[in-house]
Amino acid sequence: MTTGQTTPQPWRVIEIVGGYRRALAVLGAWRADVFTALDKGPHTHRQLADKLGLHQEALRDLLHALTELELLTLGKDGAYTLTPHAACLVPGRPGYIGGFLDNQETEVHPAWSGLADTLRTGRPTPRDEDDRPYDLYESEERRDGFVDAMDFIVAPLARQIAERDWSGYRSVLDVGGARGSLATTLAEAHPHLRAAVFDLPALEPAFTRFTAGRVSAGRLTFHPGDFFKDPLPRADAVILGHVLHNWPQDARRSLIRSAAEAVNPGGALLIYDAMLDEDTPRLVNSLLSLDMRMWSGGSQYLADDCVSWLAEAGFRDVERHAHGASSSLVVGHKP
Repeated sequence: MTTGQTTPQPWRVIEIVGGYRRALAVLGAWRADVFTALDKGPHTHRQLADKLGLHQEALRDLLHALTELELLTLGKDGAYTLTPHAACLVPGRPGYIGGFLDNQETEVHPAWSGLADTLRTGRPTPRDEDDRPYDLYESEERRDGFVDAMDFIVAPLARQIAERDWSGYRSVLDVGGARGSLATTLAEAHPHLRAAVFDLPALEPAFTRFTAGRVSAGRLTFHPGDFFKDPLPRADAVILGHVLHNWPQDARRSLIRSAAEAVNPGGALLIYDAMLDEDTPRLVNSLLSLDMRMWSGGSQYLADDCVSWLAEAGFRDVERHAHGASSSLVVGHKP
């Protein structure tokens, strides 16, 4: 071997490609209620197969795979037990991500079948005429499950935003804020703030249930509407979090202009997303970008571009900050 060269590792490629099977193993076990059954106590593969009506040997193979994935442990008595990592796969447990899993299995994964076409055209995977992104909001069960998962993902980012200095603002509007997780976090951390959410009418019942009985409920408001058709309510601070990646660039810039009109003079627009960096590739952000290109026609975008869009919309002193493990926060100040 020549000095400085790396020995080829074809098994590394095989391991990467095999990742698809790992995802399907977890999703299949979740659909078959394996994690729910094991949450009630340890079971051998035979006991579990009898309980769930599954083939014993096929289930044994799946349980072995889940053990290697560190979602289960296998005891000397032959019984399987959930690891702490698997708690999020059990309905009713804190941090349950069933809505996220359903979205990945039924929406995002099928869209990846169109990767070759998207690479040629830049357009999303063709869908049935009556099948649109975010149709999941039309089903209460799927909508609430998806929002549960998104709240879990956004929670640490919301806490980080709440730690900013909000003393100069009296009102905040979270555009696309779903049932109000971020708005509630801000209102509870800063009693002087009035927080509002603007989102599709289908999400208002979820907002009402989520905010009912909270000490901040009197300072929380939901505004139903379509942000591409309806004007946004005015506020001192407007937030676009995990929103712009859903749409192509022209739609993003249009939404930023609408948000700029909604920001009161002297206020700010805050945008957070899993933005891209031209010089520092991040696997998770790149895959999320491809998810959106093939599913909705959107994508992740360069943080530098986001800074330019805010400057173009009239914001000054535009700041860019690292936000969470893989996100960026861009803040523009309105004169």
